Amino acid sequence: MIKRIRLKASVKNNKQVAAYSKAVRSGAKIQHVVPKDKSWVVKSTSSIKATRIFNTQKEAIDYGKKVAKNNKTDVIVYGRNGKIRERTSYK
Repeated sequence: MIKRIRLKASVKNNKQVAAYSKAVRSGAKIQHVVPKDKSWVVKSTSSIKATRIFNTQKEAIDYGKKVAKNNKTDVIVYGRNGKIRERTSYK
């Protein structure tokens, strides 16, 4: 079951959020590099569990980009504050 959430007006107008929402609706498996405790994880949009766990953000970014290139999709890198730092498309 897909859970719908309501976004604030400031978030609705964000181009990155709009692009992400469109990609998710189309079924794209975007790779996300996110912090978890003292490590960094790479996970796919469609996955609940992390694909891999890394000690450094650089290692996680390199792996996320490699997977995104192979799948011809995007990689989104988040900072420790939860904000998007970088988005790269390999389509």
